[in-house]
Amino acid sequence: YKMKRTDRVKQLLDKAQVLDNADLSTINLAEKLLDQKVIYIPKKGEIVAANTNSLRNSNDLRQGQTLALKTELNDSQQEKINLNSASETQLQSVDGIGPTKAKAIIEYREQHGNFASVEQLKEVKGIGTKTLERISDFFVV
Repeated sequence: YKMKRTDRVKQLLDKAQVLDNADLSTINLAEKLLDQKVIYIPKKGEIVAANTNSLRNSNDLRQGQTLALKTELNDSQQEKINLNSASETQLQSVDGIGPTKAKAIIEYREQHGNFASVEQLKEVKGIGTKTLERISDFFVV
């Protein structure tokens, strides 16, 4: 699909005509589109490993299994999180980033555009030098 630089995920999905069994509750519809970005939309009821919230809400997973899976994902996927495309859930997966800081990061990104460097996180309300030192290894731009 050909989209404008200012378009959001919602506008792309309007063009794509999403299937009835698509679970849009896991997608950030307000996120700005980026060139070559892949947007995966799971089926309703599908558990997506990257979305730990869906694991927590799943009735068929006991707490022990959920915790073991989270640990396995964190240890085996040393993949860094892209600050310019991360969802609130992805940001919160980093120790030291709670709901408030995750929202502040996304708000900053929406107001000021993409991050030019990880160090730019210091400009986000609630993130100082010490916090940046603890979390910077988990992010890329």
